[in-house]
Parts: sequence; structure tokens; C-alpha cells
Amino acid sequence: MFKGGCLFLCAKRIRKGAKVNQINLKEAKEKIIKIKTLEGMAQSTLNQYNLVFNDLITFFENNKQVSDITLNDARDFINWLLHEKSDTSSRFKQVARKGVKPSSVNNYLQKTRAAFNILKREGVLSENLFNEIRNVKFQKHKVETLSVEEIKRIFNAFNKSYYAQFRSYVLLHTLLDTLGRVDKTLHLKKQDVDFDKRSVTFQNTKSKKFRIVPISRKTARLLQELIVDSDDLFNSEYIFLTNDGKRLCPSTFRAHLEKILKNVGINKRIHPHLWRHTGSEMFLRQLIYVYSNSY
Repeated sequence: MFKGGCLFLCAKRIRKGAKVNQINLKEAKEKIIKIKTLEGMAQSTLNQYNLVFNDLITFFENNKQVSDITLNDARDFINWLLHEKSDTSSRFKQVARKGVKPSSVNNYLQKTRAAFNILKREGVLSENLFNEIRNVKFQKHKVETLSVEEIKRIFNAFNKSYYAQFRSYVLLHTLLDTLGRVDKTLHLKKQDVDFDKRSVTFQNTKSKKFRIVPISRKTARLLQELIVDSDDLFNSEYIFLTNDGKRLCPSTFRAHLEKILKNVGINKRIHPHLWRHTGSEMFLRQLIYVYSNSY
């Protein structure tokens, strides 16, 4: 169709009540994952869509036709997430709770809305009922961070004469400097560190765009020492490795961190993301200090 000298390629709009292509939830999941894969979405994003559809299938069953889901069905699904879905993150069945956090439910809603909008565009749905459901309101709590004294006590807990402890010690310094997520930081390769410019380049990002982040002299020196140690022991392109030379995974690092710091005497749950929050707060404090002293 030509209009005003321009070519418009318009997707067919599906009227409410019009005939749609009948597919079940399993087929809808395969379609969405295929589309998102072709769009070049990060694996973490694909995993989120997988999780959403797996839970939809658990609630409605495989053969539920997507077009048969009503607004009440959609509300029942959100209610199930909030109050009935089993929390499988705990290793201990006796402490496993029912329902997921409201913030997680809102993440579900975001992905479900996006997926069902695609299904509407593809002619599978005449309308997206999940657009009618608002986000769940909840009380937000102050983000916990570490004090400078607590950071010093944590760093002092590591015996740096052991490879694994020195590696985790260097990793914590890198997380604090770069504000990186632990899974992205563990994908860093030796070639991603520029020691002359004192920076690291994150290649494995969610947006598929590289990100260059400056690091301190101390962190640069520690990374250089770790790479030299790793080269003596293993043959790997990655920086952070296990004792047998494989790339360190987040769950292994969390378990090692918990073991090292169990007697450090800090009454906070110490996890990798806590360092991201702490580093962000420290960065903002430095900006405020520089700004206030510039007048």
C-alpha cells in the first residue's frame, strides 16, 4: 500500500471476536521462544519466557488453548503465583514457602504481557487479557548495603595462599569496582581486561552491547596476579576458574562465599548482589562529595 509516496507494510489487525489460529500453551511457548531467539534475545531473557510458560502450563495444563484463557483465568493464574505456587529455591522442603514475591509476580506479568502481545500480532489472539491486569503493589524495603568496616572484615576473612580463596577475593574486588552482575562477571575472559587503561569489557551483556568499565589500580593488580596463577595451573580463556580449571558458575561461588564468611560475624545475608548494591552506594557518595566540594 502506497501513501504519501511511502510504502507501508501493515500487519493484519485481528478484530475482537474474529476467528483466530488455535494453538495450545505448549505450541505458544515454542512459537515465542523461536521468535525471541531470532530477535537475538539473551539466554537469560529466553529462560524467563521459558519459566513463565512452564508455570502457565503447570496451572492450565499443556492442551489449554491460548484463545480460551479468560480474564478470570488470567487473574486466577496471578493469584496462584502469589499464594499457591511452591517455592522450589529452598533445598529444604520443610522451610519451602508457598507463593512468589510480588516483585517476581510483576516480572511474570511483564513477560506474559509481552508474549501475549506477540501472539495477538501473530493472529493467535484477538485481545491480550493480561494487559487488563495491573502490577501488584507492595511495600518496598530499604536496600541493604555493607559498611566500609564490614567490607574490610570480609576481605580479611580470605586466606589468599589458597587458589580458590584468592580467586573469590579478586572476584569480590571486581564486583565492587565494576558493579557487575556475578553471572556476567564470571564470563570475563583474559582478553577483556585492559591493564594499560585499567578497564574491563563486559561482552556477555543482556543488551548484546559491550560495556567498558574502569577498575582501580588494586583490582587491576589483583586480576593480573590471578591470571598469572591461572596460567600456571590451567589452560583456559576465562579468568575465574574452579580448582579443576573449569569456568566458575554463580552457584559454586555463592556456596564458597557462604562457607568462607560463615564466621565473619556480620549480621547480614552476604551474597554477590549485595556487592552491586554496596558499590552503587559508594559511587553515589563519591559523586555527591565531588559535587558538594566543587562550589
